[in-house]
Amino acid sequence: MNETIEGIIQLGTAAKQPEKRLERITDWLKDRPDVLHFQFSPLFDGWNGPFLDSDGQENNF
Repeated sequence: MNETIEGIIQLGTAAKQPEKRLERITDWLKDRPDVLHFQFSPLFDGWNGPFLDSDGQENNF
């Protein structure tokens, strides 16, 4: 079974060192045998952008 999951991870404000938080998440994903591939977009401000272009296939739950 090939599944793809896309999402946004809130890393917090610049004062909370988002780069270090992302590094911990990356290390966690690398250690999981059930995660075969992952990728991240460039960091962006979730409230103010800049935002990536959408492919129009988002599902909001």
